[in-house]
Amino acid sequence: MTKGVECITEINLNIYSPSASSTSEKAPCNISTLCDQNQCLSASSDCAYTYGYVDGSSNSGILVEDVLHLIMDDNQLKAVEAQITFGCAQNLVEVIVNGLLGLGFDDLSVPSILARKGLGSNSFSMCFGPDHEHGRITFGDGGSLDQKETPFTIMQSLPYYMIGLTQITVGSSSSKLELSAIFDSGTSLTILRDPAYTFITESFASQVKERPSSYQSGSINGINLDYCYDSSNLNFPKISLTLKGGGEYFVIDPILPMVTNQGGYLYCLGIIKGGDSDYNTIGQNFMTGYRLVFNREKMVIGWKASDCGYNPSQSPPTPVDNSNSPPQSPTAPNGNSNSPPESPPAPNRNSNSPPQSPPAPNHNSNSPPTTPSQSLPSSPPLAAGSPGNDYHVPTTPLSMINHSPELKSFTCALMMLLVSFFAIM
Repeated sequence: MTKGVECITEINLNIYSPSASSTSEKAPCNISTLCDQNQCLSASSDCAYTYGYVDGSSNSGILVEDVLHLIMDDNQLKAVEAQITFGCAQNLVEVIVNGLLGLGFDDLSVPSILARKGLGSNSFSMCFGPDHEHGRITFGDGGSLDQKETPFTIMQSLPYYMIGLTQITVGSSSSKLELSAIFDSGTSLTILRDPAYTFITESFASQVKERPSSYQSGSINGINLDYCYDSSNLNFPKISLTLKGGGEYFVIDPILPMVTNQGGYLYCLGIIKGGDSDYNTIGQNFMTGYRLVFNREKMVIGWKASDCGYNPSQSPPTPVDNSNSPPQSPTAPNGNSNSPPESPPAPNRNSNSPPQSPPAPNHNSNSPPTTPSQSLPSSPPLAAGSPGNDYHVPTTPLSMINHSPELKSFTCALMMLLVSFFAIM
């Protein structure tokens, strides 16, 4: 059993107000280089910050300190109170969020703080349930002996979890394409540049018996999904990625179910073609059905098929209300990057009310079976994706953020979302 620290099972995502918290304190101005030194006249001054993201969004506010309530992953489920620092946003530019749980290497990220306080090893895991509604995050989880692993690197100029691919297989087609990719749960959909994009999509389409959908007039956030089908009875080829170290990573469910404004159903391959300025990014939709371990001491990412410990006979799924929620952005990766825990990027969203969810696709993915996860208590469901202009993503959570969870009005938003995603970002 992992002696880690985990999120409490149920968390009410209400609005964070420093004045309403008896344990909230302003962070001193000398706590971080994020503080605007022009406003740091003394240690008692507000630590003002402005943080921008590669998609053009930004947020500004002050850093505050408060208590994060966790439980130990042991037989006693001992409660743990950890003092953390996070950003309380007061001005958002093109950002639609409740918050982001920063999981990068920055000193202010939650894993860094907990490890520094001796509350667990410098490692964490995230689990995205195959039902798309349940997930877990565990701090201090170093992984298991039977997981597969691949090394990751962190570059100063690109502070994301960077992995290497040595081969891509789609059904009967295989290509020894070598490329680097960001492993980012903060990006909803997977983004691949050519030649990887063309190889996967064309190999996929050539092996799917169904004819492509004629409904091609929409997009998610202005980003087209090129391979969509009308039928849920898809028998699609298995997609696997061979990562450095030799481990084979099976994509358990690459299909994204969608609802059109006309009430029709679409089932799309959840891969976006990246441009010259984009990074290859393994997004959250490729992480479904896995417990992923980010071991920052060994500098490896581990993975193992898992249902995240969810037992439907004991705990019914928690409904996700998307009625006023923006979708998660599949653009620039900012998830588990070396960013502070205060704010994720987010795109503009125009959807007001999603239609009913389409029936789950009845496909044969030939993916490995999931196995029950051990020592992972429950945490809230992932933030659900929701529509762009013409397509509506139903109540099927796609990710953790690129990155935006559900939108709620706020005066001072707690820039930290304790969900099973988190953010790889």
